[in-house]
Amino acid sequence: MKHGYALLLLGGLATPAGLAAQTVQGVVLEMESRSPVAGATVELTSSRGAQRARTDSLGAFQLFPRRTGMVRIRVSHPSYIAAGDTVTMGAEETLWLELRLQRAAIPLEPLVVKARARDPYGGFYVRRERGGFGQFVTREQVEVRRTAKATELLEGMPGVYITRMQVAPGVFSNLITTRGSGRGYCVPLVYVDGMPIRQIAENSVDDFIRANMIEGVEVYPSPAGVPPQFQTFDACGVVAFWTRMDTRGHWSWWKLGAGLGGFLLAVGLTHL
Repeated sequence: MKHGYALLLLGGLATPAGLAAQTVQGVVLEMESRSPVAGATVELTSSRGAQRARTDSLGAFQLFPRRTGMVRIRVSHPSYIAAGDTVTMGAEETLWLELRLQRAAIPLEPLVVKARARDPYGGFYVRRERGGFGQFVTREQVEVRRTAKATELLEGMPGVYITRMQVAPGVFSNLITTRGSGRGYCVPLVYVDGMPIRQIAENSVDDFIRANMIEGVEVYPSPAGVPPQFQTFDACGVVAFWTRMDTRGHWSWWKLGAGLGGFLLAVGLTHL
């Protein structure tokens, strides 16, 4: 018995008249379950050549060796471990064999999976974990504040000031200012989802986004420590807002439309 293979000689009978001088027949079974193995190749080799047979749905096969003596039998199947053994063939003899095969693991080529994912928040959480010069407001902090205006989330933050500007009689907007690197106050660069927003009295951040739309805010009150993607030569600081994802994508058009609506309303009131 070889590894993964068992050959059982079930019997030897005289060959009836009219049949070939010698006959080898039997079945191929799975070693563990004893179920038939269909489609296995049984090969019989001797000094006079080779014969092959394919097992049927019941695992049965039949071969007719042309000589007596030692013959080699080899069994193979793509899902099993191929093996072989030798048997002695007598003159005018029929051998009944039960061949058992052990199932083999099918080798696979190495599989390398490469994925490229886009961070919808532009690295906000990575920069927050690293620390540095920035100040961060997270979604959890936004929900605790329960404020409606996005600019009000920055009130009380060191180096940041919210300046209330009158747009029209009875109409005010909030302007974000920072101390910058000089003595006076200046208007920092403002980004919403990586897009620059021009901040003037008639065009406040609050006209574009509401507090309940915000995933996070990062603030750099001076040029020191500003991430490379936000750096410019004339900036005195940066405030970057990141809005939450929804079913229509990052900073969807209805969000932008809501902000523009508020802006147009403020401009309209200035001309009354």
